[in-house]
Amino acid sequence: MINHYIKTDETNRYLFYINNVAVGYIQMYYINSIHQYAKLANLASECYGIDFFIGNTDYLGKGLSSQVITEFITRYGNNKPVIVDPLINNHKAIHIYEKIGFKTVNKFIENDKHYLLMVKQ
Repeated sequence: MINHYIKTDETNRYLFYINNVAVGYIQMYYINSIHQYAKLANLASECYGIDFFIGNTDYLGKGLSSQVITEFITRYGNNKPVIVDPLINNHKAIHIYEKIGFKTVNKFIENDKHYLLMVKQ
């Protein structure tokens, strides 16, 4: 499983810690104006996509997700739009993204799974 996360490509991968305890993972990737997501989101400029999870179960349900994502975008987002693509039935993730300002701009299906495309400007 570790090889899934340790790669050399254009995705920047981060582990995040709280009080020196490994809590979760965030990855960020560049999206140019011809990328499928930029087209689906009707964005003419470059932006970033992120994926996020809390892997340490001791930290689930504590309201940390919105804080961590907001801080991450502030620190690394370069004032560009950010895209996320939660599964359409992942209501908890969608709620968190909406809470911090992401708006649903489209839906899509990939490998028989239904996703929302959400953007934070």
